[in-house]
Amino acid sequence: MELGICEERQAIIDAKEHLLVLGGPGSGKTTVALLKAVHKLKLLPDNQAVLFLSFSRAAVSRLITASEQLLDKTTSKRINVQTIHSFCWEILKTHAYLLGAPKKITLLPPHEEKALSKGVKCSDYEWSHWEKERKRLFIEEGKIVYDLFATSFFSLLDNSTLLAEMVASKYPLIILDEAQDTGSDAWNCIRLLSKRSQVVCLGDLDQQIFDHLPGVGPERIKAIESDISPTVYDLGCQNNRCSGTDISHFADALLSGKFESSDYANISTKQYNPKYYELRKELCACLGILLKKIESQKGDRPESVAILTPYNDLALQVSFALNAGQKPIRHKLVFDEVGVVLSSQVAAFFLEPRRDTSDDLIECLGLLSNMLRARGTKTALEESARFGKWSEAIAAGKQPNVKLVHAITDIFSSINKTGLSGSPGDDWLLVRNSLKESTNKLFNDIAQKLYYLVAFNQGRLISSALADEWMAHGCYKNARTSLQAALDQQQLLSDIEDESGIHVMTIHKSKGKQFDGVLIIRSAKNWGKGLQSSFIWMNDPSPHPKSRKILRVGVTRAKYHVLFLSPAYPRCPLLGKFG
Repeated sequence: MELGICEERQAIIDAKEHLLVLGGPGSGKTTVALLKAVHKLKLLPDNQAVLFLSFSRAAVSRLITASEQLLDKTTSKRINVQTIHSFCWEILKTHAYLLGAPKKITLLPPHEEKALSKGVKCSDYEWSHWEKERKRLFIEEGKIVYDLFATSFFSLLDNSTLLAEMVASKYPLIILDEAQDTGSDAWNCIRLLSKRSQVVCLGDLDQQIFDHLPGVGPERIKAIESDISPTVYDLGCQNNRCSGTDISHFADALLSGKFESSDYANISTKQYNPKYYELRKELCACLGILLKKIESQKGDRPESVAILTPYNDLALQVSFALNAGQKPIRHKLVFDEVGVVLSSQVAAFFLEPRRDTSDDLIECLGLLSNMLRARGTKTALEESARFGKWSEAIAAGKQPNVKLVHAITDIFSSINKTGLSGSPGDDWLLVRNSLKESTNKLFNDIAQKLYYLVAFNQGRLISSALADEWMAHGCYKNARTSLQAALDQQQLLSDIEDESGIHVMTIHKSKGKQFDGVLIIRSAKNWGKGLQSSFIWMNDPSPHPKSRKILRVGVTRAKYHVLFLSPAYPRCPLLGKFG
């Protein structure tokens, strides 16, 4: 037995059969899996490696960091850590032609897919039509949507024994992290590879918060046990992430609803009166409290802090508050990209040189129509259809006398009056302010979404892309293309996420991440039944099992301290006396 490793973990490391390793947050699943990978690599020739797959980019980033800390460089390089989808994409890029697709395939970005599909969901009647269309796009045009990565990869493996053998030969050990959140298509790929490679699944059912996604559900762990008959190890609830704290005890009590203590040293609550609520003031006070708590426990200043909210709008409000005042507080806002990217395309359109013709109006209406179609609601689709009719009228030489068309021309005039300077930051602000001051609400909404991009990497990617355009052409000739290329660097194929500093995000977005401390903000929400805690999710009746799981994920992101910022009313039934 290796020094310092208990008998159960040593059994996991030595095992040659398929494994299912269960355990709570920080219980050591990742560490023992990495140690198993090292053990396996010692027995393999240099041309073979270990494949370590996870559900999210955040988890991949954490895994890469952990492997660099635990392993030497040579060993670390032989462990291929990727998201499931990025690994599928890697194979598809070179082998999709075997499925009948063109030799060169391209990704259809999520925002374009939303626009093309009119925001249709898998539960909608129209979904079957969209399924046929996206398959046609792949086979005929080589454009593949994110959701087809795993399905197409499975088809490749299932129809090409040689390819399946090549993958298995390269990766005789495959470790699947966050197995409980693996969709059915992705699991089918792992199941097929399990016939040739050893598979180790790491999971925690109490962290399954993505069961609203297609193919993800509580049956996944049962399917794993049925499909590959793994030996099961349960590492329990011992939380090594926040070892020496009572965060894990609080998280378990949160899940069960039974708080065994009236005082948890690593859990704090700050209440505010909703009548006299100033968000920035409360945030500054909370960050001060949290930093002091962490420093007293850690003995050093914290490297990372997360501010978590139940929903996106509140996360944006937090970002606004942090950016306000004479001394903005630097942070990164993590957000859902589709609506923001489509809005950014509209802003970039206004940066591009205009021809002052009816074509400008038609092109702008087209962008706005795409944005509305992506929302997928009945009202948005009806409005999008109206935009199409107005475009047809303009093309026929009959400009409709409608407020939106006047608003577009007013924005053109506002930007032309001031003029673009070639300074990307100033010019971006000019466009955003013109949209914000528009008399049309649609443009006001676009301006608000652009604030996400201000916090997104501090706008450096956008600024650099636009600066290159100005240097090359003396204008922002291809602003939309350049902006999209810049944003793509942070999209689904980017596996590294820097978790240092202050991060603002929803609790769902925090899955797979870890921080020295976490500030979780609660507010009042009205689901049509009066005010209630924003921690209680719609259609989650008492004792609110779904809401408890989601909040538990937020709490267990912290290594040293959790601070709740809560209104004095309404009270939160999940938190008992702590909320």
